Amino acid sequence: MMMNILDFNPQKSIYYSVYEICNKQTTTEERFLDDNEKVCDVIALWKSDMDKASKSRELVEFRLYLKLLIYYPFSEDDYDTVSVVYYQTLYDVLSGKFGLNQEQITILSALQLLNEFGTERESAFSSVKGHIEKYIPAAGMKMLSSDQWVENIMDLYSSLSSYSKNQAKWNYLEELKQIPTYQSQQFDATFNLTKSGANNDNIPENCVIGIKPEGIMILDQDRNEIVFYKYEVIMNWGISKDQFILCISKEDNDIRKVCFITSQTKIIQSLVEIYCNILAGRTIKEIMEIVKGYGTRFEKMETGRKRQSSKYKKAT
Repeated sequence: MMMNILDFNPQKSIYYSVYEICNKQTTTEERFLDDNEKVCDVIALWKSDMDKASKSRELVEFRLYLKLLIYYPFSEDDYDTVSVVYYQTLYDVLSGKFGLNQEQITILSALQLLNEFGTERESAFSSVKGHIEKYIPAAGMKMLSSDQWVENIMDLYSSLSSYSKNQAKWNYLEELKQIPTYQSQQFDATFNLTKSGANNDNIPENCVIGIKPEGIMILDQDRNEIVFYKYEVIMNWGISKDQFILCISKEDNDIRKVCFITSQTKIIQSLVEIYCNILAGRTIKEIMEIVKGYGTRFEKMETGRKRQSSKYKKAT
């Protein structure tokens, strides 16, 4: 229904999901909704949470978004996909889900301004000057002062004035392709040493699972890559209510088990299975049949209302 309202190709609905974001004063919590969750139940939980927050005078805001769950190849003239990927990637950048240096942040911020204001320099300057937190990740505010950021961004923005808005979005995504966490869905997790048996890859206890089209990344809390498991070396995987287990084939023919505690195991399971089927050459029709079966396969696995926290604070 959401795809039709937005005039998107409904045949691509398999790639999309409904995403819940809860903005609080100090943190942001977010998660993909399970397919079998009822919207009325979700909204009832919102009301309950807001009633609790009102007693402590805390401001809480809930929203639902249509989000690309499964990344697929697209070109610059696929305007719908470029826009969707741009806006959700922009959100991820500002949320701190990419480990970016000063130069990269400057380039991305300038392209963001160009998309928003075109060649209207005064409006662009007013926006970045008055709302720097809309352009710089919170971690970036430790690198330079607000005035230094504004000066660097505006200098670069002025040199890019020949770009169209779609070109600005496309180049924004092109700039991020060199970042390992690009096109990854990230989930907070805890490494379970007891179930894993060993920690040969030096995975930190508090980590992030990044599911990509090519494999599974394990990151630290600062989004630095610890280890990357290509799907070709994943012999098997499984889930329970709150655990995700991988069996990895090593070069010496040894099978290593890696276990994580995380809240969104069903979404992780579906992502891994779909990407593996795509790599195996399955058609979209075949994959849609697999997706349809998730409700039956996991209907008894109640994961409850656990949210994945993005663990970032807005820049001030």
